[in-house]
Amino acid sequence: MFESLTIVYLVFVMVLPFFAMLSPATGGVKKGWRAFAGILFLVVLPLLVFGFSGLVIPDSKAACGVPGWIAAMHVGKYALSPFVLWAVVAYCRHLDFPPEGPYPRWVILGLSHGAGIAGVCSLFGLIVYESIWLFPLLICVPIYTAIGYFCTAVHCFKRNRISPLRLLIHLVMEIPFWWVAMEWSQKIYENLPDESTDCFVVTAASKGHPQWVGPFTAYHQSGRTRVMNRQLHTFREFEALWCLRGPRSHKWFRKIYNVIGPRIAARIQNPFWADVVFGCLKPIEWLLRFCLKAKGLYVR
Repeated sequence: MFESLTIVYLVFVMVLPFFAMLSPATGGVKKGWRAFAGILFLVVLPLLVFGFSGLVIPDSKAACGVPGWIAAMHVGKYALSPFVLWAVVAYCRHLDFPPEGPYPRWVILGLSHGAGIAGVCSLFGLIVYESIWLFPLLICVPIYTAIGYFCTAVHCFKRNRISPLRLLIHLVMEIPFWWVAMEWSQKIYENLPDESTDCFVVTAASKGHPQWVGPFTAYHQSGRTRVMNRQLHTFREFEALWCLRGPRSHKWFRKIYNVIGPRIAARIQNPFWADVVFGCLKPIEWLLRFCLKAKGLYVR
């Protein structure tokens, strides 16, 4: 159930920014590249990072690295989606008004929510991501988004002042949603296995229905005999070739994939989604097989 909801949400997050960019109400057509850049960097990228960062949730309790549920806030923060969507709609709407204003109050309040949530997500990222260089996008985007929404909110506030009490009340409205986010994160953390299974995406994809992901064959690799399907064997053979011919680039790839791979694989928990991932990896498998054959390495 959780995996299905996450995928539906990610599809929604992917589609919404493009509607925002094409909508006449954003002012992108009338105000040129500045409005387009604002939509790109303060709507599209923040929404994509907000959605896809849920895929890097740790795959086990041992991999969390921070106390309990905090590491599971990658997904728990989805409870704040109503305020996030309010914020991006408010930003798009403010582009349709002249610089001198005045702006509707709901636009100012929405921008304030966006600045607050992005600021908290920035602090969360600085706490959770031990290797910040590995996730520059997940750190930089919420930081500049918080600054951008805060500056825009201040600009709009100067054109149409609202009561500080009303602003405070609206910010307090977030508290129940933060509580749901923490409770959701706690439940996700409790359901994580104690130790990592060291299962990566292609391995997880091979656990689909045998008639779809098979056949399985015994291969001799590193002095051991392993039973795997053709796709997994192709990926392993190509990685061995990559490690031999380009050790430096392979090392950088492994640093990233060793963190992201198990976390994505942990979300593939039933044969149906394994079948879907297997099918998505097929074009890559064909490309890798072509490269291996070009190098004279035949893959059965």
